[in-house]
Order: sequence, then C-alpha cells, then structure tokens
Amino acid sequence: MTEQQPQKKKGINTFSTFYLIILLIFVVSMWFLFRAIIFYQEGLMDEFMTSTLIAAMGLATSGYMLFQMRRRTEAITAMVQKSEVVSVLECAKCGFKNLRKFLKGDHVFKVVELCPRCSADSLMITAIYQQEDEKAKSQA
Repeated sequence: MTEQQPQKKKGINTFSTFYLIILLIFVVSMWFLFRAIIFYQEGLMDEFMTSTLIAAMGLATSGYMLFQMRRRTEAITAMVQKSEVVSVLECAKCGFKNLRKFLKGDHVFKVVELCPRCSADSLMITAIYQQEDEKAKSQA
C-alpha cells in the first residue's frame, strides 16, 4: 500500500479573497479621504463631511475585518495542529479493527486492503473522525 501525497489546489482560496476585499475597501476609503481633503480646501462642507464619514466607516470596517481574519486564521491553525483525522478500517468477517491516518480519497464503506488476520475478506472504512493528539489531551 502506498501513501498518497495531498495535492495543493490551484487558484485563490477563501482567505485570499477576503484579504483582497479588505484591501479594496481600504483603497476606496483612502480615495474618499483624499476627496474629503480636496472638498475641504474648496469650501464644500457638505461633500467634505460626507466623504469623511464614508472614509471613516470604510477604514473602521477594513480594520475590523483584518483583525477578525487574523484571529480566525490563528484559531484554525491551532485547531488543525492539535488534531489528526483518522480512518477506521474494519473486517466484516473477523471483526479486526485498525486505525490509520486519513488519506485523500478515503470515504466510508470504501474497501481498501486485505485483512491481515483472516486474509479472506477485505478491510472496509467504517468511520472517519478527527482525533486529538495525546499531548493536547494531557495539557488540557
């Protein structure tokens, strides 16, 4: 049995998309701030106040979104490092059970290999779940 290497997906992931949206909001807010300065110099107070308000709301929104995305990225990274996904292999004939690291393409009821105990029947994946590391359990 050979272990499959995970393939990296090409393209833009969700986090990159959100960071691009944050950057876009920031750039538009800076443009409104620049316009507000020009309106102030020209004496157009209504336009100055409107542009300043839009710029402030945009800067606050992009700052808040950046803070939340950074927090969420750190939380997901910590969660992934503390746990491991495993597949439960079980023989229907003799009841032999074995745990192994999840491989790409694994799914429940998939027949993967011959049973090492009875050699007559094949091992089938009966469950896939996330298991915490023993180190993380002892620290908690």
